Amino acid sequence: LIDFQEQRIVPDGELKERMAAERPYEKWMAEQPLLLDEWVADAGAAAAAHPARETLNSTLSMHGFTKESSDILVAAMAKGKEALGSMGVDTPLAALSLQPRMPSHYFKQLFAQVTNPPIDPIREEVVMSLQCPVGPEQNLLAATEAHARRLILPHPVLSLTEMAALQTSTHKGWTATTLDATFPLAAAKESPNAMRDAIFDLSAKAEAAVLQG
Repeated sequence: LIDFQEQRIVPDGELKERMAAERPYEKWMAEQPLLLDEWVADAGAAAAAHPARETLNSTLSMHGFTKESSDILVAAMAKGKEALGSMGVDTPLAALSLQPRMPSHYFKQLFAQVTNPPIDPIREEVVMSLQCPVGPEQNLLAATEAHARRLILPHPVLSLTEMAALQTSTHKGWTATTLDATFPLAAAKESPNAMRDAIFDLSAKAEAAVLQG
């Protein structure tokens, strides 16, 4: 930093130390964030009451996961490996397909928009992390102790046990609400705006839950 008031160049280390000392960030991060593994441990037996495997398989099918995607992609990821496959896709465009397709299939990515090599949180953990802070956000232009009060997820994908813990127990005053994102098939037949109305309804329920804490 070139400081015109002090008429000198401030070294990188000194600048970072000065900014880090402005507020007790270390104390905030030690006291405020909620950790997912602590929530799961606090839930105890409730966290073990996750859906049966048969229920999970039905849910996967309902959300468009085929046997191929489960066996080749998801299973490899669960083992900590990289699922390998062709970059070319010769299946019909989702909009033209006669089969039910996942929402993500309706979005296409131009070839040059991928990173090469892929972003890797394991081999590149020095510069990136899968940690996801979730929960109430504060004013982005300020820095207070309340900014650190968020739930820290170690990764964006939750296990059945972790999901059950969030759904069935409270932790340090935090609680979760489960919202139903489905709507009756009959409604879709009666109105062309059924999905739109259902999405607005879901948004209103989510907002109400947030306002209720």
